[in-house]
Amino acid sequence: MVGRIGLCAGALVFGGCTSTVTMPATELPTLSTQSVQASAEWPEVTTVEGEPQKIIGTIETIRIQGANGGEPIYQPFAARINGPYLEVFGPTGPRGFPLAQDLTVTVEYNDAKKRRNAVGGSLIGAGVPVFITGAVAMKAAVDIFETGGVFGFIGIFPFLYGIVGIGGGVGMVIPGIVLVATDPAKPTGGNTAVLQPKLNIRPGGVDLTMQF
Repeated sequence: MVGRIGLCAGALVFGGCTSTVTMPATELPTLSTQSVQASAEWPEVTTVEGEPQKIIGTIETIRIQGANGGEPIYQPFAARINGPYLEVFGPTGPRGFPLAQDLTVTVEYNDAKKRRNAVGGSLIGAGVPVFITGAVAMKAAVDIFETGGVFGFIGIFPFLYGIVGIGGGVGMVIPGIVLVATDPAKPTGGNTAVLQPKLNIRPGGVDLTMQF
């Protein structure tokens, strides 16, 4: 996976997990606000190393990097490739970036998959020792029952503890595996920002602007 993986502030969902991906500037139209909101799937881009990567989570910052430094791209925005230029329409107005400058785009996003993996890993990590403890208690109960005698009934206590431990362990491990093995669903609904072109005719000429 390409891109700088950000630090997770905490192992559980309450901590913020940020990831960063770097991609060619030609990939930016894939992240246009209207396209991302209209799709039922998480957006997938190709990184600077040519590997596909899904951006699973909320995009926080976007920055275009070139020979002359970097410029932020504010949301909502729309982007398109127009010949040798990358055109971006957003709150600060239309901008054009020459693709000949070997531009890259850095995206920082709140990684929902990383948070999901953290929760799933925590459930698995907590559930396995609970299951093992329950299995050991169950084995001890069986040994006591087999011994028999007047104190054989004492085995009922580790037996019950074993049932609780095994059941509790399985109850944590299975959801944990499911969380780690699957991606979170992409939220749907809400307001969609629609790009609206506007043609202005003035005495000095004609110009085209884009608004959301």
